[in-house]
Amino acid sequence: MFTCVSDSVGSGYVGSLAHPGGNVTGFHNFAPAIGGKWLGVLKQIPPQVRRTSVVYVPEIAANVAFIRVAEATSKSLRMTVSGLGVRDGADIDRVLTQFAREQMVG
Repeated sequence: MFTCVSDSVGSGYVGSLAHPGGNVTGFHNFAPAIGGKWLGVLKQIPPQVRRTSVVYVPEIAANVAFIRVAEATSKSLRMTVSGLGVRDGADIDRVLTQFAREQMVG
């Protein structure tokens, strides 16, 4: 049993959503396709945006699925998405600082 999992298949809790096996009950709070929709909304707010980043934890299967969808969707929106993998607070500061510096150089 799980109460709330972002990706029960990717996290290894069940074999598939169609046939989870055993007695499994729970809710998904995330669908990877939402990553593409978020980019579409972002593009509507400032249409001139060409570059964005996604801060994510690489060890979380749902995070990896999200970044893959965002990267795939970005091409049709003429955007570049940078996946910024983090594991702690120091990583967040480091990757965002680096991302901002790249914008100044580019």
